[in-house]
Amino acid sequence: MTLTKKQYFMLLWAVSAIAPIIRAIAILINDKSVPPTIPLMAVSTLIGGVFIYGLFLYLGMYFAQRIGLRFLLLDVNTDWYKDFLLPVAVIGTAYSCLLLVINAFTPLLVPFSVHHLFGWHVVFYKGFETVFNVINEDAIAILFVFSGLVLLIKKVAKNVSMSVVIPVAIICIAILPTLKGLFFRSEYILPSGIGVPFVFSIARFKMGIDIALLYTIAWLKGFETALLCHVFITIILSLIVPAVVIALGA
Repeated sequence: MTLTKKQYFMLLWAVSAIAPIIRAIAILINDKSVPPTIPLMAVSTLIGGVFIYGLFLYLGMYFAQRIGLRFLLLDVNTDWYKDFLLPVAVIGTAYSCLLLVINAFTPLLVPFSVHHLFGWHVVFYKGFETVFNVINEDAIAILFVFSGLVLLIKKVAKNVSMSVVIPVAIICIAILPTLKGLFFRSEYILPSGIGVPFVFSIARFKMGIDIALLYTIAWLKGFETALLCHVFITIILSLIVPAVVIALGA
């Protein structure tokens, strides 16, 4: 059963709103500031994370449909195994394993299992918060940023086909972290002797690969596949890996 565009938007908006709601509740519970600072912070978080993001999602869906991005839940011909389950399982597992291997050699890159140091409750709270943040941020990134850039490039290069414009947009967004690093460089050296610029370069490279992978999957397999693939990777790294570390007593 497929959804209408309105139903799809409302569903996506509702799921994307979970992350800012969690952040607003966390502010109310954990912030020790003197009122009315706490309520104002929570309200501003909700407004920015729910209503403004809702506007971005609405515009993003319009942009995405203009560039021909596929929405599986709006497509009656979706092959859920070939277009969704198989790519999510294979790519998600393979990329998670690759990141864990990289992190073994550059432990300062991303502390995937750092929350295990604080116990089960922190693992699951921070893990689920991270998962919903991924949904929120990726939805905006794919629909508004990526699709919007593709439309902008297409408007400038009118005679260029989408099969060329989309890869160009992916490359442009993917190299932004590296270009930023060329202008904002740090010369600090860590006590271990590893140069911070080296570690940051690895981190920027990983960020570029993350971006390229996300947008390429969205382009080739559809929006939901890209979104859930990143969610699956996040679940492995933010929930499963720390849980295994705790269970093994490492």
